[in-house]
Amino acid sequence: MDRKPYSKAHVDESAEPSKKRNRTNRKDVELSKALSWVLRHAEPSSLGLSMTLDGYVPIQGLLESGHPRFKGVTMEDIQKVVDENDKQRFRICTKRFIVHSDDAKSKNKARYTFITDEDSGSAGGEGQDMLCIRANQGHSIATGISSDELLQRLSPEELASIDTIVHGTTWIAWDQHIKREGLCRMKRHHIHFATGIPGEDTSVISGMRSSSDVYIYIDSKKCASDGVIFYKSDNNVLLTSGINGYLSPLYFKKVIHATTLKVLMPCTNP
Repeated sequence: MDRKPYSKAHVDESAEPSKKRNRTNRKDVELSKALSWVLRHAEPSSLGLSMTLDGYVPIQGLLESGHPRFKGVTMEDIQKVVDENDKQRFRICTKRFIVHSDDAKSKNKARYTFITDEDSGSAGGEGQDMLCIRANQGHSIATGISSDELLQRLSPEELASIDTIVHGTTWIAWDQHIKREGLCRMKRHHIHFATGIPGEDTSVISGMRSSSDVYIYIDSKKCASDGVIFYKSDNNVLLTSGINGYLSPLYFKKVIHATTLKVLMPCTNP
């Protein structure tokens, strides 16, 4: 049988698009991680940034921060990651900031100052509209974020009407402490929940890892009647700080093993 002669040029040409796609994908993933880090967990002032109460920072400030994780990143790169993120982790909008001169910039001092509605009169013509970015949920930043500004607070009636509020976790976490102590927000501001199981409910894009071993369903009516505050994010994640950082097992409606579907804790209020 005749065989086509080996051609290195032919092999390299056919492999190049795949290599290029892989490099692009890795770049996007690393940028998404960098954005999550700075918008959720880092102290913004350490990068010369001012964060609004609803979690926004100016994109230009990120690009000019000098931090190695944003070296060579462009506005277009960030817009692409926001548009293509499958969990819709980020949102971009326009906010008004005063941009201070480089002489005024020093370590831990923000170069960009957000102009609030109350400040707009005294600021006069100062400031400029800038594209800004925020993470929609998942914050652990100690200062500068207001849950009522960042998220939509649910009324007791809205909360009670939600059929499914479910948290996904690992077997180890469930077995070692959750089944006795309840869910804890840990270092984050909130405990995260989905409105269905990823893969089963196509409307669920975030709020739970698809690799979860255990599904914990929450009694929305009991939470509402007891005054437990819940929020909803732009990407439809449900969140609560619980009571003193914990959501007690008293609020668990049922708990199911994800693989075997075995009921680990029955419904207390059928």
